[in-house]
Amino acid sequence: GGGIIDHEVGYGKTISLIALAHNLKKFGKAKLPIILGLPANVSEIAKRYQQAYPQDRILYAGKNEFSPENRELFFNNEYDVVIMSHEQFKKIPIADEVYIEELKEELRKVELNMLLGKEFGITKRDMKNLEKKKESVLAKFALTKERLESGKSKNIPHIGNLGIDHVIVDE
Repeated sequence: GGGIIDHEVGYGKTISLIALAHNLKKFGKAKLPIILGLPANVSEIAKRYQQAYPQDRILYAGKNEFSPENRELFFNNEYDVVIMSHEQFKKIPIADEVYIEELKEELRKVELNMLLGKEFGITKRDMKNLEKKKESVLAKFALTKERLESGKSKNIPHIGNLGIDHVIVDE
């Protein structure tokens, strides 16, 4: 369901992405598209978006607007598009249920590597590193499961409950 726009610099990739986000929202194909860009480019993307579609409500994540204390309030309004950097997007947590599944998969891979390592003879140092990795994953799993079961994670905004349903990446 994705695509790539691979023009040279100056041939309109950014405005194409802006038009895509606008039209996804306009035609009901997206509730809240998000455009991710490099930190040096996000203010320019927001400015160009506003010029192209002045009637759209843009949520632009500057440094202060997306500080830890403002993140929960950040998404509590109706917007047509969100524009932020890749780094800011990575700070939005995923749901604990999803994270648990990711940790289960990571644990499965580590255990498989340990099994293969025993079978094919990896170094003691490499095996120790795999054991440390397994302990780390198990610790994260236990903490996340405890948080989930205690209900502490219910009120934490995460990528699944913020309404973002299309991610558009500029570089």
